[in-house]
Amino acid sequence: MKRWPEEEAGISLNSLLDVLFILLLFLMISLNLKPENYLDLRLPEVNTRDEEAGNDPALLVELSSNQEVFLKYGESSERFPLADLTAHRKQLLDLCTEKRRVLLRVDRAVIYEDFVQVLETLKACDGADLAVQKSD
Repeated sequence: MKRWPEEEAGISLNSLLDVLFILLLFLMISLNLKPENYLDLRLPEVNTRDEEAGNDPALLVELSSNQEVFLKYGESSERFPLADLTAHRKQLLDLCTEKRRVLLRVDRAVIYEDFVQVLETLKACDGADLAVQKSD
């Protein structure tokens, strides 16, 4: 009896690799043709009239670019450096709690950290309406 030489049984991967390569090329080309997803946001311009922003607020707190805070309440006004804000905190909180309407007017050139410092102080006012307005 004659025996045939034993061959290992296996699957030829050449065809499979060709198909995978073609699929990979197709995927790469189709991803490059796909437009990028992004949100095309066109935010509206904010046009507030002076009456809406509080032209005559009960308490005006103005922060200037040279780190000065200007308080105007009624007929009285006061100016002090931003470094003294903690010393004037009690007075400021009493005024804004009493007046209930506060307008924080901030110069465009003010450092953001200074703005946040004043805003954090004014946030402690209980029940006061706080409006923020930028000035030139």
